[in-house]
Amino acid sequence: MRTRLKWLGLLAVCGCMPLAAPGVDIDLVVPADESIRFDFSVENERYVVGEPMWARATVSNGSPQEIWLAIQYGPDNSYRFFVEGNAAERLDPYHYMGGFFEKEPVPPGGVHVRRIFLSSYLRFRQPGTFRVSCMPTFPIETPDGKRWIEGRFGDEVEVVRDDEKLREIVARLAQDLEARQGVARDGAVQQLAAMRHPLALAPLQRVLADRDESRVRAALEGIAGTEGPEAREILVEFARQQGETRLGQHARRMLD
Repeated sequence: MRTRLKWLGLLAVCGCMPLAAPGVDIDLVVPADESIRFDFSVENERYVVGEPMWARATVSNGSPQEIWLAIQYGPDNSYRFFVEGNAAERLDPYHYMGGFFEKEPVPPGGVHVRRIFLSSYLRFRQPGTFRVSCMPTFPIETPDGKRWIEGRFGDEVEVVRDDEKLREIVARLAQDLEARQGVARDGAVQQLAAMRHPLALAPLQRVLADRDESRVRAALEGIAGTEGPEAREILVEFARQQGETRLGQHARRMLD
């Protein structure tokens, strides 16, 4: 059974740090009657090597005022993730684009939950039990000014090797590629591309014929990140077929 440690701390105001040690969950408490809490958890306790991994970041507003989460993506990404040691490769999901910004309101007594595709940030290559830490770096805006969440919030996950289950996952995602809803197809492409596994190459190759350029680019990223001669052959053939188009040039850059 998963267990968690929770420490009480103060929400950092004007650069003050919360009273907590790194690597534990923290309840962030604003003085007086206000209470704002941040929590992080990996969705499942167990994943197989190569399986797409998801997490949840939650902000609970126990204050009597509306607050806003000023979340930025890109070079100054508002969520950063870590695993101790060399168990996971840290990735930059925004390496090919500029930053963008959004402001999310949370009413009094409300909860804001963000589902995060953790495989865009971390890639586990070996089995074991690991502690995944999240460091949020975005401010919380209140009618009284900005306050910052500072510290690391952790959760444990077990990663096992199970090729048969991985085949089942790939088959399910490949089936989702046929969905009429674009959102479902986008999600399947995103997860298959993040796997960087030879089992995902066949469905990703099918995506290269999609009319949506963003899906094709995502599939190319996944193919280029997969080791082995088969992935390179797919890129070479795609670049040859596309010629001097933007996608053809993109594929050739990945071959360099």
